[in-house]
Amino acid sequence: MSDKNIATQPTDLDALGTLAKATRLLQEQGIDTPFYQKVIDDTDFRVRLARFWKNGGYVETTSQKTTKEIMGRNFIGIDDVMKHFGVTFSKKQLTILSEIDIPENELKAKKDTHILFPGFPMNLLDVKEKTKNLFYNQDWYKNQKFAKKETVELGWHLIRKTDVENSRNKNWNEQQAMIESDEKVPTAVTMVYMAILYCLVTGERLFGNYYVRTNSLDSDGYHVDVGDFDSD
Repeated sequence: MSDKNIATQPTDLDALGTLAKATRLLQEQGIDTPFYQKVIDDTDFRVRLARFWKNGGYVETTSQKTTKEIMGRNFIGIDDVMKHFGVTFSKKQLTILSEIDIPENELKAKKDTHILFPGFPMNLLDVKEKTKNLFYNQDWYKNQKFAKKETVELGWHLIRKTDVENSRNKNWNEQQAMIESDEKVPTAVTMVYMAILYCLVTGERLFGNYYVRTNSLDSDGYHVDVGDFDSD
């Protein structure tokens, strides 16, 4: 037997020992050997299991499941954020996001016009770094305060998926008068985060041939626009 084979033996034995221990612990929880065959035979089950492990054992809460049933396609879950942005929510963050306290009647009224999604604290440059292929090839904003300092707020966001009706070609004050008293204009990073995440989850591009004005300001004091998110 070669020295190479001798050197790898302990590693192989350690791996087998670890697998045997894992098998025993699973059997203690009522998981028997057919489970392993299902992992081998069922691709969908294997993918879901792998995602569960990668997400640290996260599962949707009753509140999230109920909201998802109401919002349908316009609900983006925590697992979607982790999958597409490659981030991991801490236990504390998951606890904060566990309950969605938006009234059911409001969700039903906005299920076709708004998108509900969980925010993960990232700035605009973070989002771009993770999804470069979905950004236009420009970086005028890379040293702008709004791009470096503003982050997506941790929490559930319910945001319009289109511009406010008849709000185009109006100035900031005129547009402010058109929104509801309990509404506020999102930041640039929040809008980019939502548009990209929605595209990655559903394949649909928001703001394809127009821009929406955000609450973020550039260094000249102008509100930052987000949009023109077409196939190019």
